Amino acid sequence: MNFFYAPPENWKDDRSEVEITDQEAIHISKVLRNKVGDQTFVVDGIGNRSKCEITEISKKSVLLKVLETSSQEEPTSKKIMAFGAIKKR
Repeated sequence: MNFFYAPPENWKDDRSEVEITDQEAIHISKVLRNKVGDQTFVVDGIGNRSKCEITEISKKSVLLKVLETSSQEEPTSKKIMAFGAIKKR
């Protein structure tokens, strides 16, 4: 299943519906050819992930009904990766 991003302002106040607009909506309807009734995941960028069902598709937006939501906590430890540059001889 695919994941899509919808900013917090695109979610209904009670988080029962979400609207995806612009390029994400075109990607869902035209590129992936999803139809009404298909399910996908939507994230809001603040730690919430929702399993949703497409209820309406228009030219520039996709309306989804939220089936279930889960939150993901921020990790307690952060990992840092360092890379050394290799000298060209």
